[in-house]
Amino acid sequence: MKHLAHTLGEQEIDLFHATTDFDQTAIDKLTADAEAANVKLHLFVTPKDGRLTGERIRKLVPEWRSTGVWFCGPAAFGDALREDFLANGLPAANFHREFFEMR
Repeated sequence: MKHLAHTLGEQEIDLFHATTDFDQTAIDKLTADAEAANVKLHLFVTPKDGRLTGERIRKLVPEWRSTGVWFCGPAAFGDALREDFLANGLPAANFHREFFEMR
């Protein structure tokens, strides 16, 4: 996001961050970076807000069918989101992901 803050474009970006642990310092830093980059941050603290799902994302981003979804997170979560979005009409080419496993 720091790079994006220096090269602001016209694109609209919604960043969904889900966490089970709430660390105010980390959230403040993430919020500041998102604001500087003109990124709309959606924070989900699972114990308080419940799980982040494709349905919840679709409700918050009405134009989701015509956009790209970029995912970085646990593989099983990515698999579930990809299946959900594709089942609801997102073209497969519009779902991108970074693969990694949590330790």
